[in-house]
Amino acid sequence: MKWTHRIALFGLLIFFLIPNAFSEEVRIVRDHYGIPHIFADTDEGAAYGLGYAQAEDRLEQILQNYRTAEGTLSEVLGPDYFQHDYRQRVWRHREIAKKKYPEISAKCRGIIEAFQKGIQKYMDGHPDEVPVWAPKLEPWQVVALSRLVIWGWPEGDAGEDLKAGGIQPDPIEYHGSNEWLIAPEKSAAGVPIALIDPHLSWYGIFRFYEARFYGDTLNLSGVCILGSPIISLGQNEYISVAMTTGSGDTADTFEEKVNPDNPLQYEVDGEWKDMTVRKDVIRVRKEDGSFDDKEVEIHETRHGPVVATKDGKAYAMAIPYMEDISLTDQTYQMMTAKNLDEAKAALSHLGLMGQNVMVGTVDGDIYYQRTGKVPIRPDGVDPSKPIPGNVSKNDWVGIHPMEDLVQCENPPQGYMQNCNVSPFG
Repeated sequence: MKWTHRIALFGLLIFFLIPNAFSEEVRIVRDHYGIPHIFADTDEGAAYGLGYAQAEDRLEQILQNYRTAEGTLSEVLGPDYFQHDYRQRVWRHREIAKKKYPEISAKCRGIIEAFQKGIQKYMDGHPDEVPVWAPKLEPWQVVALSRLVIWGWPEGDAGEDLKAGGIQPDPIEYHGSNEWLIAPEKSAAGVPIALIDPHLSWYGIFRFYEARFYGDTLNLSGVCILGSPIISLGQNEYISVAMTTGSGDTADTFEEKVNPDNPLQYEVDGEWKDMTVRKDVIRVRKEDGSFDDKEVEIHETRHGPVVATKDGKAYAMAIPYMEDISLTDQTYQMMTAKNLDEAKAALSHLGLMGQNVMVGTVDGDIYYQRTGKVPIRPDGVDPSKPIPGNVSKNDWVGIHPMEDLVQCENPPQGYMQNCNVSPFG
């Protein structure tokens, strides 16, 4: 693919010619707030322009976000980030994103790859702005980043179980938001009104980037994570999507009985089973600029990775998103939906973390869903504390389908509001 670029940046026109298969003009116009409005003949061209615009504004943050998701910050920032990198290796974001990237839809892959070409174009034209520690751009990084973004919610759920077992988990940074949705009959304009008020950070992976972009099928306005081309909150010409924090319990901690004669074995229904042992190497930058390669071992039971041990017990976190990469496709499908049925079809993939999602449509519909991949637990199991993992009768028996989740469509009061609270009050 070849793009001829006309980029209008605060009145300055810049032209680029990228050799490839065919010619396309991509135009980026900044409004008085500095927000980029990107125009192209194809969705891939628009994604390319978004990558260029993000890189111009926040290149170092993009590259740091990729390293954050990969678990390679210690290589740049030193030993203070070793524990963070270890956690990302435990959750295998890099490994799973690399392995499963081909499973992403061809359309999303094309958008991701064009987006990163836009980033690379900016880097090639501004080498003085590229940090020496910049990782090589690879499309699976966008998927690894999407996994990291959702991980705090289920990991936090399982961490609360650890606390109930008398163990202090690693701290999780929580974020919240506000949202309102008004039906046509309650608005003076006679159309739905959606208000989105994310309460995130000015720093790190939760710093949003606002943009508008237009391709051959995409007409989107909203915010995305730096390093990703996928608009997650905002609108197209048919629907709006808003979210706040909150869901059912999406993860558990299992208490495993460890063999006193072999700490790498645990009991299942009266038999000792071997833990899976994974080895990894984390490179850590030292004060003199040299590096120390530290080998780590990660132990896993059939429920998940062991995150703590105490009094002859191992505590394994079970997170249903462990092998999941569906968030990228699901978010794209949500933001390209043309009606409520298509938005619901996207939500049915259950790739989102626990959120209060509100959707408004030009057809006049307003809709709420409490999302999340919620395990189906056997009767009698108390998920508010570590679950005895030595008997298989306590294991999950599945995941609740979308039909089991709390939903509300076109309520009679004509409006909905949520500020990170449970719909149960």
